[in-house]
Formats: sequence, C-alpha cells, structure tokens
Amino acid sequence: MRFCSVPNLKGLKIGAAQNALVAADCTVGTLKRPKKKAARKKAKFVKSQTAVPGTSISDTAPIDLTLGKGPKKHKK
Repeated sequence: MRFCSVPNLKGLKIGAAQNALVAADCTVGTLKRPKKKAARKKAKFVKSQTAVPGTSISDTAPIDLTLGKGPKKHKK
C-alpha cells in the first residue's frame, strides 16, 4: 500500500488544490459546491477538506473538497 502526505488546501483555488493533491500523490475526491445557484457561481476556493492536513493516508483514499467564496476582504 502506498501513502500520500495530505497538503493543506484551505483557501486555495480549485485548480491549485487539485494540482497540490496530484503532486502529493493523493486522490482527488468529490467537489462539494453550495446548493444555492448564486453561491455556487462564486464558490472557487477550498473551504474545507475531508482529510486532516499533515497526515498520511492511503493514496487511493479520495479527499473531498468543500468549496466556498474566497477569503473575506477587509474594508479600509
């Protein structure tokens, strides 16, 4: 059995997160998007992931990503 070291994907854009999983020899799982249509369009960043960053898991275990809007912008 082979293992992958789970990267921290929170805050990354979808493509960058998927690339990071592939580079770490991890399996990309399901992309979970918000149910509301308006929110779904803006959901381009990883909000959470099913595997804990820094842990080692089987390279065949899928890591699901929950998507949301990007980081909050602070008003000046």
